Amino acid sequence: MVDPYATPRSLNAPPPLPPPDRRYGGIRRLPYLGITLLLGIVQGVLMLFATRWEVVTIIFWVFRAIDFYPSYQRLKNAATNPWACLLLIVPVVNLVILFRCYAYQERYGEVKRLDKAGRIVAMIGITLLVAFLALVAFLMVRA
Repeated sequence: MVDPYATPRSLNAPPPLPPPDRRYGGIRRLPYLGITLLLGIVQGVLMLFATRWEVVTIIFWVFRAIDFYPSYQRLKNAATNPWACLLLIVPVVNLVILFRCYAYQERYGEVKRLDKAGRIVAMIGITLLVAFLALVAFLMVRA
């Protein structure tokens, strides 16, 4: 049966092009989560056994430097500017970068819309941030 509402096609018209299949490389959300959790656990254990504050500071900055690479790869995978990982050393701005790393799906830069898992991660992050700010406000009022 012929669809009377279909647009007419020329016999010489080329077939429609498939959507572009771009690969950005980098790492996806779940491996990034695993890597950052592992780095955090190792850093916490090392800092627990450190006896001097100088050693703790060195451990902290070494692990911040190590964390640049997975963040760079994750932002590259999300089709955003991967050099934004350098902003991880800036307080408060690092929360925005970490949000991008955890919530954005692959090729986010093309579609500019979060998928279902990204929306769930965003809601969890916003809820935790609001709860933390409420706790800080409550403790400041009590003091």
